Amino acid sequence: LDDDEKDRDSKVEGGSEVPSRTLSLRRVDTTENQKGDYQSVTEMLLKAVTATLNAYSDASGVQDIFGRTPLHSACMGRLTEPRTKAALVLLERSPQIALVADKVRHTALHLAARADHENPCFRTLVRAFLVADEHCMSRIDGSGKTVADLMGKVPQSSKESLALEAHPHRNGLASATG
Repeated sequence: LDDDEKDRDSKVEGGSEVPSRTLSLRRVDTTENQKGDYQSVTEMLLKAVTATLNAYSDASGVQDIFGRTPLHSACMGRLTEPRTKAALVLLERSPQIALVADKVRHTALHLAARADHENPCFRTLVRAFLVADEHCMSRIDGSGKTVADLMGKVPQSSKESLALEAHPHRNGLASATG
């Protein structure tokens, strides 16, 4: 944390002092650049996720009223580079959240597959999920679908290549490739 992000005061919560942290964010001037400053938005999102995880190590496992974690939020809707990077940070810090399903039994990867499985960012996510949970592609959601089912438009060979890229030891590829 830089000087602007250091503890500014403390709040009493449940009898113990909890540091109050503020995050210094630069406002993006959209009058000069209608698209905004994409790089600063990406950096802002990653700073916010990282600062939250640094301040509250268990924040990645917090669930909303629908049972969704911050990883679910990062994987919902169109997969952008910032959302994908945020998901990767969350998975790196807490790989076990890959297993968390919401109230309708969707993992974050189910949500990503439903929304945007043809996006190149999805391939990056799948690799990270496979490291955290080697069975992520075959977990069944509340509608009886697996991630692989949701990727139905993707040829079988693509599904298999995603799994094998993350786990080269399967099907003897480890010995064949080195």
